[in-house]
Amino acid sequence: MEYLGDYRVGFEDWKTGLKHTILLDESMYKGNEALLENIDTWVDPISEYKVVDKDNNGVCEVTSIQRVTGIAHVDTIARLQTTYRMGRGYQPSTITLVDINGKVLAEKKI
Repeated sequence: MEYLGDYRVGFEDWKTGLKHTILLDESMYKGNEALLENIDTWVDPISEYKVVDKDNNGVCEVTSIQRVTGIAHVDTIARLQTTYRMGRGYQPSTITLVDINGKVLAEKKI
């Protein structure tokens, strides 16, 4: 990740090629704008799993969720979700970047 200025953070997962610009809520950084320059690469380890049959085929998909942090560890600016589907065991199939409200920002098949 890299702070691009004007409350925008460039996100790129080099392993999968997923790229997107994360837009920050200006009101969250009032009085702390100088700290935005310190945003660095920081994606937390997996903190949550969801097991749901998304495609209603009788086999559950597993989605791991990782927090993407901003100026401090408690500043979650997005979430990175990796969905695993059953094949020869569970294999990663999709990586998705979502905003803090759950809206999909970018998605890539892997």
